[in-house]
Amino acid sequence: MDRIMAAMYLRLSNEDRDKEKGEESNSISAQRALLTRHIEELLRGQEYSITEFCDDADIIGLNQKTFDLRGFTD
Repeated sequence: MDRIMAAMYLRLSNEDRDKEKGEESNSISAQRALLTRHIEELLRGQEYSITEFCDDADIIGLNQKTFDLRGFTD
């Protein structure tokens, strides 16, 4: 059986900007716990690994009012 590779995306909040380097906000911890639990439920009984991506919406160009990504159109 092949090992499944899962990925989860965690979005940084303003709270994370104020943290000392290396500290983690409750928001990130809660997102990680929720997504990990969901992946575990979906892939129960299978071999898998999880890769984590953590980003700030400003970095990826997310417009927080419209949720559109710059450079992408319908």
